[in-house]
Amino acid sequence: MVAARPAIVLLFDSDGFCRLESSPRLAGLSQESGARFHRLVTRYDGQAFELASCGVGLSLRKDESAATASQIVSSESVPFGRWTLPMKGNEPDMGWLGDHGVLSGLRRLDLVPFAVETLSVAKKQAGKGASLLSISLESGWIEAGDGKKQAPVFRAVLSAAPHRWRALVQLARLLIDISPADLVLNEQEAALMLAQGNAGQARRARRMGLRGIESVSGAFRLIARLGIEQIAANRSCIAGVETVEGVHQMRVGVRRLRSAINLFRPLLKVTPATRISAQLKTLASLLGPVRDVDVFQEIILDPVLALLPAHAGIEGLKASFAKDRNELLAKALPALDRQPFASLMLDLQDWSETGTTKEEGDLGAFASKALDKRHRKLMKAGRDFLTLDPLARHALRIRGKKMRYAAEFLNTLFPEAKTQRYLEALTHLVDVLGHLNDIAVARRVLEERRGKDCDAALHHGVGFVEGWHAGRAALLEEQVVKAWDEFKRQEKFWK
Repeated sequence: MVAARPAIVLLFDSDGFCRLESSPRLAGLSQESGARFHRLVTRYDGQAFELASCGVGLSLRKDESAATASQIVSSESVPFGRWTLPMKGNEPDMGWLGDHGVLSGLRRLDLVPFAVETLSVAKKQAGKGASLLSISLESGWIEAGDGKKQAPVFRAVLSAAPHRWRALVQLARLLIDISPADLVLNEQEAALMLAQGNAGQARRARRMGLRGIESVSGAFRLIARLGIEQIAANRSCIAGVETVEGVHQMRVGVRRLRSAINLFRPLLKVTPATRISAQLKTLASLLGPVRDVDVFQEIILDPVLALLPAHAGIEGLKASFAKDRNELLAKALPALDRQPFASLMLDLQDWSETGTTKEEGDLGAFASKALDKRHRKLMKAGRDFLTLDPLARHALRIRGKKMRYAAEFLNTLFPEAKTQRYLEALTHLVDVLGHLNDIAVARRVLEERRGKDCDAALHHGVGFVEGWHAGRAALLEEQVVKAWDEFKRQEKFWK
């Protein structure tokens, strides 16, 4: 068996892949280790994709040039890496995964193939022995389900020994410089999205328990990788047809990753964490204004427009904000071009692997202390709740979101029933506070827009919108008091 090897996976379009293959720079860096050959990869999981939910990929690989097939295991958990195992038959070997802790706590599964990849492969390598860097240039087709779902694939899979991680990152940067690419965190990504019917759709945060992870640094690496995955996966949506949801989900990914940095800050090397925080803040500053306009249109204007669909003033407001959104998105898009964005994602992935100190501690103790600290800050922000003004409520909401992210990151370390009740109450509180904040912000925005425009129909429309949401705010005021009282009654699930 080959030891675990870290990997970096880059996805290209067809033109970019051809440019990469024919690049003199790549030919000068690497030497051919054999002629191009054909490869068949069959990917397996349970009926409900239980392996993928644990961050595990399992596939059988058959090369036409090899006498036997190989089993490939990849894991986003600790230790992260790829393993190549000899085959003991014609089916995947689940026993190895259980023996090596990759599937800790997961019941035995009935595995089924969910996708088949037919690939043409060119293997290249740089260096020798333990310093070897491997490059697998793979192009072909993915078929999922009964073969009715198909998609092309053009990717480069880079792997190396763990001590060569930095060299692997440098190699990935070279490839991105030759041809723009998208960074994905595992090579089964495209097949999984195709099989689940999610190809091309905006990506929500993936829930993954801290199964088999005992160290604080291990938990951070996994949580950070999930945030990076959510950010990276939504680039193409923003540039495509799912712009609104893509912006929302990428922004959520940025917030979750920034929250993880704050949660695990005592463990992080100061200089890299500061640099990454600044990069994420810059990205958030580009996405935030776009998302604010989306929220204004969806939450503030659309409900009223549904009641008064022919109102010229409200239609004019919507058209005006749509123009603003297009301008804001145009400012953000250069940062989301494939080349600079892939470079940022590489920065994030490199940091997630190397940005922690060597200090270790008990994960359960760390989680309890961190959650307790955030809960205390949240309760302090909500003191004298009935007298809080809109700004103070907004600050409370921010504290609530930080607490919710921390609880979502760490909740699988504690009893499920108590964590579920706590999270449900906290989520409801944050949601109601969010709706009230949207209305408070909308009042200021509408007043500014009315002051800049003397159109009578627009003024009339602003009045309708303000009146409708004034009634809604009165109902939300009753709900938010009940939501706060309900949350205060929740037990601390980490105690």
